[in-house]
Amino acid sequence: MAKYISDRVDLDLILVKPVEDLRVERISLEELKYGIRNGVESHVRCEECAKKISELLGVELSVNENPYKLNKEDTLYVVSGENYYRLKYIY
Repeated sequence: MAKYISDRVDLDLILVKPVEDLRVERISLEELKYGIRNGVESHVRCEECAKKISELLGVELSVNENPYKLNKEDTLYVVSGENYYRLKYIY
């Protein structure tokens, strides 16, 4: 079960099959920090965004322009300004 964090959602990298749904939940900062407490793979594409998110979460994040592939058991956390989201498959 992988955990990713990003500053945006790239829908081309999230392959949703016809029998699956994608759940998008708006979460609090505390829920985000709790979700990434055991580690997270950074897919933040902007250096300035990575720095801001690192300071906000107290976790060192680096810029990573490589694509992620969200599988059934994976979770994607998205930080967008003052809003935080969790994306997961529903199956």
